[in-house]
This record gives sequence, C-alpha cells and structure tokens, in this order.
Amino acid sequence: MMRILFVDDSPFERDHTPRELHDQGHQVTHLAESLAGTRFILANLADEFDVVILDVVLPDWEGLDDTRQMVADIQAAGKQVILHTSHDYLEGLQRFHGVRIVPKHNGKLSALTDALAELDT
Repeated sequence: MMRILFVDDSPFERDHTPRELHDQGHQVTHLAESLAGTRFILANLADEFDVVILDVVLPDWEGLDDTRQMVADIQAAGKQVILHTSHDYLEGLQRFHGVRIVPKHNGKLSALTDALAELDT
C-alpha cells in the first residue's frame, strides 16, 4: 500500500482517480489542485505520504521549469514522484531522470497502478 499525495486540477481526476486507487489498496492522504497547494502540503505534511502523483499542467504552472523545480522539491523531501499527464507533454518530460512518467488514459489507471506497484517493491 502506498500513501499518496494526488495533485490534479481536473475535478474528474480528483474524484475518480483517488477512489480507484483506494479500491486497489492505496491510501490517498491528500489532494491538491495547484503547485502552491502541493508546496504547502510538502512543507507541512510530508510525513503523511510516500509518493506524489503530479499532473504537469496546473493553474499556476508556467512551463516545464516549474515542473522541474517541483520534482526537485519533492525528491529533496525524500518522496517518489509520478508525473501523470496527457500525451501532449510526454516528449518534453523525457529529460526528467528518476521520475516515472505515466500518461492519462481517459480514466484507465492500469499504467498508473503498475508504476505504483514498481515503487512499492
């Protein structure tokens, strides 16, 4: 079981994905919908989760440099990162080392749960 901070600005994703992850035995301990919210949770509640599932495009996102900095902050806190995003951004994300990149597939979570299983071993 992984304890998860799930970050996505899509109401559908914030509703659907945590429920599915819970059904598969994981615990979504916190939800955030912005980089600012993620930074707050990371600074104050980092002991309550093991991995961050991070959507790349958020309301306060200004480009891949923001993503790079957020990934660095998460890793500096000793947490694993899974970038969960649309195919449109996958090519630009290939340069992130040590980060799993999982495309969104219209509500299908098999790639995401496979990535979590790899982290949990």
